[in-house]
Amino acid sequence: MADARSLFGKLSKQQSLIGSETQWINFSSSRPGTIPSGTDQSTKDLTVYENSVALLETKGKHAQLTIGTLIRVGRTWRITDIPANLTSDQTAARSENIFFNMSMSVPNQQVSREVVNKKFEILIAQLEKMDKQMLVTIDPQKMAEMNAQRADLLEKIIVSIDDQQQRSDWIRQLADTVSAAVQSGSFPAGVDRLESLFIGLNSEKNVNRDLLAFTKFRYLSAEYGESMQKEDANFPEIQEKWLDNLKSFVRDHPGADDASEAMLQLAIANEFAGQDKIAIDWYQRIARDFPETPRARKATGATDRLKSVGKVLDLSGTTLNGAKLSLRDLRGKVVLLHYWATWCEPCKRDLEKLKKLQSKYAKQGFKLVGVSLDSDQQAVIAYIKQSRISWPQLFEKGGLDSRLADQLGIITLPTMILLDEKTKVIDRNIHVSQLDDSLEKQLK
Repeated sequence: MADARSLFGKLSKQQSLIGSETQWINFSSSRPGTIPSGTDQSTKDLTVYENSVALLETKGKHAQLTIGTLIRVGRTWRITDIPANLTSDQTAARSENIFFNMSMSVPNQQVSREVVNKKFEILIAQLEKMDKQMLVTIDPQKMAEMNAQRADLLEKIIVSIDDQQQRSDWIRQLADTVSAAVQSGSFPAGVDRLESLFIGLNSEKNVNRDLLAFTKFRYLSAEYGESMQKEDANFPEIQEKWLDNLKSFVRDHPGADDASEAMLQLAIANEFAGQDKIAIDWYQRIARDFPETPRARKATGATDRLKSVGKVLDLSGTTLNGAKLSLRDLRGKVVLLHYWATWCEPCKRDLEKLKKLQSKYAKQGFKLVGVSLDSDQQAVIAYIKQSRISWPQLFEKGGLDSRLADQLGIITLPTMILLDEKTKVIDRNIHVSQLDDSLEKQLK
């Protein structure tokens, strides 16, 4: 909290985007989503806007402000992070989805704030009216029609703009929102719209390569999402095409921001398919080509995990009750690391089976160590108490993006790693159904 206040204070002094005469004239975001009560022990529904953008006006000059994620608290809305483009500093944090997994992101550049014409102002007013109507629309057919109308408005806004930077930002918003609408099932025709947008950009003489890559990735993501929603979907065929598209994207746009995401999807797919060598190649490429990104840390950890069998695993951290724990202190025991979270239903089912295995093998030297990848520490503590789980639980803030998750590149839950008495990895991805037989062999 203190760091956030300090950073906000510095940015507020540096920024020139917002002044005493600045007015908010329009709001844009993905469709709000609801996290139902009971998630992570919550007692109330949580309403969330992802990737929010405000259109501002200061003395007739306009700009977009990247707000990010908004959460409804009572009758008010709270931001989850400092707006990403308060200054022109290109190292400012990019807006990311926190709650919902959509292929959306918001431009991180401050747009030109030149005086816009009356036509532009009329279109902005229409866009604002459209966004308000969409918030209360629940009919799927009506929503599809409104998404098409909104895309029409954005295209008209883009045509009305001469400034290339501002035009680029509006194109990004069009690609973002259309792609998200397609993947949410509320705008199937949006795939064709994105394809046309990409083709049009690609035909321009002095095309912005970053913008082209940005649009193409959202088109590919929308096409994949729409294909998976069809009743007669041929999943193996769709998956094969998706992976081919990802490879082509990386080949054509190796330095684009989305290239690291494409590489990560390829790595994960190959890991799940048992193609460890190919997966490692992709993970290592992420770490090499995008070394300063969070994905690089995850990829490095995943590489270490895939190569871990037969090697000593050194893991340490703090438990839920504040105690220090290191695997080195458990030498002489057969140890199972269980990565899990309270929002993961298969994880919770495994806990019941693990309690039985603990009871059966504890006296023979079997130790369990949980690694909770929840975001709410108190919710985990409450669940542990309620479920009567007795083994230690490592915990750090950040969930699947925490140090504990990144150290071994944990990408899916549950993940279980079995270690021998020397803390060497026996099995880096053992299933709960295999544990009884494996433990019986190890603890003879």
